[in-house]
Amino acid sequence: MKRILVVVFMAVFTVGFSQSEAKMKFINTHSVEYNGEKIKIKDAKKVAKEKASNVAFKEFRKAQFYRAGSIYLDVAFLGSFIVFNQLSSVDDPNRNYDDGLFDGFLDATSTTFLVGGGLCSALRVVSIHRAINAFNESN
Repeated sequence: MKRILVVVFMAVFTVGFSQSEAKMKFINTHSVEYNGEKIKIKDAKKVAKEKASNVAFKEFRKAQFYRAGSIYLDVAFLGSFIVFNQLSSVDDPNRNYDDGLFDGFLDATSTTFLVGGGLCSALRVVSIHRAINAFNESN
């Protein structure tokens, strides 16, 4: 009986101390793992604020800002692409050299919106990783 109690005690003792101490882990761009459950970035920002991890809180806030910028630039790209294709003078038989410059400007504007949206998405992922690292180091 004593042996069984010792084995049970050792199992509980080892498992109890081997669990992680409130660490975050990156899952995808929409959620992180905290204490074994998936939480959204918004909730992770709240947890970082509650645990007084200022650097992690600021990085999660940056990630939300980059997401808003990415959405804005993607919508601007789609709208500009549609509008600029309607304004394009490629099919116009009375087209001259100046119209070609205008079309190039419109294409460059759309491309700039597209690249900016991709850059914001990449910066968002970097901010999330920085926030998770800062949170884990502060605990």
